[in-house]
Amino acid sequence: MTKFSPTLNLIGEFRYSSASVPCVVLAHNELEMVKDLVSYYRAFGNVSFLFVDDRSDDGSTEWLLSQPDVTVFRPVVGSSYAKDKRKWRSELLDHFASGKWALVPDADERLIYRDFETRPFTALLSDLDAEGAEAVFCTMVDLYRDGPLSAQVIDSDSPISQQFRFFDDPRKAPGTYRFLAAPSRFLRNWPTPPMMITGGPRDRLFFGGSRAQSKLQSFLWSNIPLLRSVQPTGIGRVRKAIFRRLLKNRKNRVPDLNLTKLPLLKWKRGSAFYGGAHAVSRHYQLSKETAVLLHYPITKGTQGVQYVVDRRQHAEQSGYYREILDKSGSDSAEASFRCGATSEFKSSADLEMFFGAKRNLRKSM
Repeated sequence: MTKFSPTLNLIGEFRYSSASVPCVVLAHNELEMVKDLVSYYRAFGNVSFLFVDDRSDDGSTEWLLSQPDVTVFRPVVGSSYAKDKRKWRSELLDHFASGKWALVPDADERLIYRDFETRPFTALLSDLDAEGAEAVFCTMVDLYRDGPLSAQVIDSDSPISQQFRFFDDPRKAPGTYRFLAAPSRFLRNWPTPPMMITGGPRDRLFFGGSRAQSKLQSFLWSNIPLLRSVQPTGIGRVRKAIFRRLLKNRKNRVPDLNLTKLPLLKWKRGSAFYGGAHAVSRHYQLSKETAVLLHYPITKGTQGVQYVVDRRQHAEQSGYYREILDKSGSDSAEASFRCGATSEFKSSADLEMFFGAKRNLRKSM
């Protein structure tokens, strides 16, 4: 074990290639998810993995150390996910990714973009550079199985994408995903991105009653595009402020779940994320092209949610998941995640509404 930074030690062999795209991941006891993640992003091409293994005891550490393109770090004594996850990412990105593109997904997130099946990742990066972009705005789209909370359990017999195939489709239920301006007080410290997405199936299933909309809000959600400009200027800034006032539900007992992420960005040394990669502390020029993170937040059923609550490492000491757990035995906990708004994910074409308007992108070779 070798001291790497104030909060991290290097364990095992150093296997990072400076010519590769660094992929920085934080993980704890997520062996099946980690295996799937490495397989998924390895297919992108020239990617090297930098894992912070947060003291896993499920075999994750040993598996990661056996991989030829994975470098593993472990928190120093006294460092914790709740306190230092921001530092872990920043220290690795400052060292390995300053001025270059980097991937920063969570273990349960898979990046997908327009024409994903035929457009190589290298072509995406070239298009972003040609545009002068520094980051990609992504919507986290939760994938789930048919069944209640207790049935949302991963197995090791097939890729996770084949097990969790369903998502809430805003074409069937406008307002399922809500696009709003980020609060101005938040933007003072975390200026990118200025817009945010909320909603999703967890919100629908467990907090639908507390998200009641007025007739005006329902009308507006049904008649405005899911994604407008993710970095508005001029009159767009005024419009986003007005829409926020009209569309923000101030009676919510439970804070909105932020489904916005920046999992692909050209890192600026000295930047920091707001907890996870939901927002960053410096201005980044967002691409006009938006993307999606296929998100698998519940894959260990009710017991997995209990573990997250007990660990108290997520936002507000896992308060959102505690609220979900408190509803165990309720109608929402027993209801299937699948509903009238559900569609099956088969290809990137199924997510077209999250990619925004088509752009005049360079054709991939």
